[in-house]
This record gives sequence, structure tokens and C-alpha cells, in this order.
Amino acid sequence: MHILKRVVNFLASYGLACVLLFFLLLLTFFGTIEQVDSGLYEVQRKYFESVFVIHEFNDWFHLPLPGVYLLMVLLFINMSLGAIVRAPKSWTRPGMLIAHGGILLLLVSGFVTYEFSTSGHMTLYEGESDDHFQSYYDWNIKIVSLDTDPPMTYTIPGEEFVHMGPSDTRTFFAEKLPFTLLLEGYMPNCAPQQTPPIMAMGVDGVILQPMEMQKDAERNLAGVIATVMERPADASGAAASAHGAASTMQGGDAHVGLLWGMAAAPWIVTVQGQRYAIDLRHDRFPVPFRITLNKFIHQKHPRTGMASNFESRVTMTEGNASRDVEIKMNEPLRHKGFTFFQASFVEDPTNPRAPIASVFSVVKNPADQWPKYACYIIGIGLTIHFLQRLAIYLRAQKKRQSHEKA
Repeated sequence: MHILKRVVNFLASYGLACVLLFFLLLLTFFGTIEQVDSGLYEVQRKYFESVFVIHEFNDWFHLPLPGVYLLMVLLFINMSLGAIVRAPKSWTRPGMLIAHGGILLLLVSGFVTYEFSTSGHMTLYEGESDDHFQSYYDWNIKIVSLDTDPPMTYTIPGEEFVHMGPSDTRTFFAEKLPFTLLLEGYMPNCAPQQTPPIMAMGVDGVILQPMEMQKDAERNLAGVIATVMERPADASGAAASAHGAASTMQGGDAHVGLLWGMAAAPWIVTVQGQRYAIDLRHDRFPVPFRITLNKFIHQKHPRTGMASNFESRVTMTEGNASRDVEIKMNEPLRHKGFTFFQASFVEDPTNPRAPIASVFSVVKNPADQWPKYACYIIGIGLTIHFLQRLAIYLRAQKKRQSHEKA
């Protein structure tokens, strides 16, 4: 019990809180500096979503540090035990307890956002509508049987193949598919390149050329070489889905194709008289209502190319009901746990008359409003605390003045 008490006291100590806040400040500084060269996505993954991180100084000195994820967990424990062990328990002074509760809610909202939120974007031209948004970074492979009614869809999630090296291979199969799919040569960023006719390389004279990783991770276009290996008509795979069980089955005819993230159309392959569409694309997520872009307004500062304002006038349709909504830079649309921000737009700088697409940043976050509520709670708690301290001070001043007059 003595050791447990010492551990609890250490975890609840002011000293630990100061150390954690110092490391948070240090990692925020390092991450901000490195963002210039590495981009926001890589810095966030390296520093803020990790348990431990290695910070490099000019490639000659490596400094191991705790990641922000670990620091936030320890800070939550420290604040919780501090409120329970160290904070006064008198209901005559509830302000700091209320403020502590708000800070804890703020930390919990960050954890819920990280673990359970989904984010992406929706890009629409005027007149277009959609009820799905897609991820900025995460990929999957969709296999759709085109000659069945309704079409059968199989999905290979990105975590099953994005960590493959240049020489790694993975084989996927599903019981109802008459083929196995072999993936090899995965590249996180690449572009198709045509080879000279005299060089028998690639697929139909086209290869995937690896490219340097972009600082803005959403600009990276993944690619992989796919081989469809036909199986005998009576063969049955193990009870697995196309979600990634590896297989060593060998089939009959083989069809080789290239899957690229920016391909204009999926790869169509015919197996045993049935057509299948195979496509590498970003993850897509459904929205319980449909967004239609009616008009996009784009305004620039006079005599400059800098945007002064851009907003979208959309129609939100849910079942038989619809309503018109304006989405502006600082005025998002919030509905049923989804938030649509006016993030950007896409235009053709070489053709001023070309249509402009509106880009919405879409977030599904169960803790979307929790930080606001936490700030309210912290503000109420501090207000109560300061008013109580002010009342105590005024009473003390009044009592001292009474003594001086006496």
C-alpha cells in the first residue's frame, strides 16, 4: 500500500504535470519546424499520433522522445488524480473542481476524435450531387462483378497492402470469386509511363514509374501491379473474404494489369465469361443525406490572384425533404454528426472560363462539439473560483478597514 500511495502521489504531482507540459511544448516546436519539409500529414503521424518518436538533428544525432499520444494519456491521468488526490474537496470552493472537469473533457474529446472520427473530402461541380465523401490518404481495392444482379462487391482495405515493399507480394481470394488476385510492386506515389515499343516492358508497353513523395500527402497517387489468376470452375477458396487472407493457390490463365490511383476507369477483366472491375481508389464513406452544388461563388482581392471569399450554395436532400444551405469559409454545415467545411476549390488556370469545382472538407466526429462544451465548463469553473476569491478579498478588506477605524 505504501508503494501504491507513492506511485499515485507521483502521478498526481505538480512536477510530473510540468514535465509533461514541457515535452508537449518541445514536440510542438519540433513538429512545427519539421512541417516545412515533411508536410502536415507526416508530422502529425510522427509526432502527434505516436507513443515514442525519434527526432533527428542534421542526420547525426537522434533524440528519443515520448510521443504526444503518450503524453496526453499521462496528462489525463495526472489531471484526474490531481483533481481526486490534491484538489480541495470542499463544496464551498467548487470552481477549480469544475475547471478540472472541463480540462478532462477536453482531453477526452481529443482521444475520441483521434480514435473514432472519420475525415475526407467531397468535390462537386455545379449541378453535381453526391452522398459519399472520400479519404485524403487511405486506399483500398474494389472488386465488382459487373454481370450479376445486384453486383457483388469485394473490398481489400489498404492496411492489407500499403505496407508492402517493392519486392513483396500478397495474394487475396474470396470463396465466390473464380480467381485469386496477386499484388506486387506497390508504390505509394507513382505515375504511368509509356515505354518504347522495342522494349517489352510493363503491361501493353506501360509501366508504373515511382515518384518522389509529395510534402502534401493527399497529392500522392498509389499504384500496384495486379495479376488475376483464374481458378478451375469447381475450385473453392478457404472461407475467407477479399479482406486479405493470404493464399498460395495457383490457377489457370493469368491476366496482368496496372492499378493506379488516378486511373480514368477501373481495370476490366473477364474470367469464365464474367466481367469484373478492379479499381484502386481512396476509401469512400456514406453520408445519410445528399449534397447538390447549385452555385459556387469565388471572389478575389482586386488586382491579385488571392481569394477573398469563396462559398457554396447547396441543396441538402434527406428522404423527401430538402433545404437550401450556404457553406462559407467560417460557416460550416453541421447535420447528423457530419460537418462540411468550405475547404478549397479546383480551377483551371489556363482556362478562366472552365468550370470551378468546390471542395468540401467532411468530418464525422462524435466529439465535434465537446471542445466547445469543455471551454464553457472551464470558463464557468474559473468564473466561480475568481468570484469567490474576489468575495474573500473584499470581506478581508472590509474587516481590516473596520479594525483600523476601531
